[in-house]
Amino acid sequence: MATKEKQPKSRVWYSEMKYRDIKKMAIERGMPFPEVVNGDFYRLISFIDSDKAQKPDPSLVLKFDLWLEQLLKERGSDYLIKPSLRISYVSDEMREEKKEKPKEKKVREKKPPKERDERNLIKGTKKSYTFELANKGLSIERIKRRVLKRFPDASPKSIVIWYRKALDLTHKPKEKKEHKRNPKRNKKSPEELALQKARAKELREERRLARLEAQRRTEEAREREKKLKRKNGKKRKKKI
Repeated sequence: MATKEKQPKSRVWYSEMKYRDIKKMAIERGMPFPEVVNGDFYRLISFIDSDKAQKPDPSLVLKFDLWLEQLLKERGSDYLIKPSLRISYVSDEMREEKKEKPKEKKVREKKPPKERDERNLIKGTKKSYTFELANKGLSIERIKRRVLKRFPDASPKSIVIWYRKALDLTHKPKEKKEHKRNPKRNKKSPEELALQKARAKELREERRLARLEAQRRTEEAREREKKLKRKNGKKRKKKI
């Protein structure tokens, strides 16, 4: 059996309305004034949903306010008569509150440009102060003390870097020198060159002979292996 999916409960029309709004709706739809005064929230709603409700008539709200004030005077409760008790008055006020007020655009003040010194550094900063002291010829230790006294959050490593930049003492890698060969060392006599060529020729010949000898030995080893295989094959046939 397939279970029925639970559908979300739909909100009733009066779920987000206040008591004064429901009261006003009931008065506009012709609910008798004494019943309005004695009726609670759900009585007012039941009247609005019933067949007794008529077409809304906003003029009935003012008539209800005047009738209620007259009733209070008759009962000797004049002190309860106030403009805020009028439903029509409250509704007008609520309408005014709902009107969105145009937002005023805030005009941002343009900040003046920051002053810079001769080295194009912003005045009053740690860096500019370090450059100023370095150009005066102070030692790095004295500069550190003065900068940290004025700017306690300054980094000593940064002060050293700025000090080096101010005096152009930044590390520059050394240029690599090209090693030129001594032409005198490469010069050889004709006899030495002839001997060198003859020696190189002899070495090439020795290597060639060594390769040939290695090839001959490998071929002999292969021949021996073939002969052994043949002998072993004949012996097996005789046994069978």
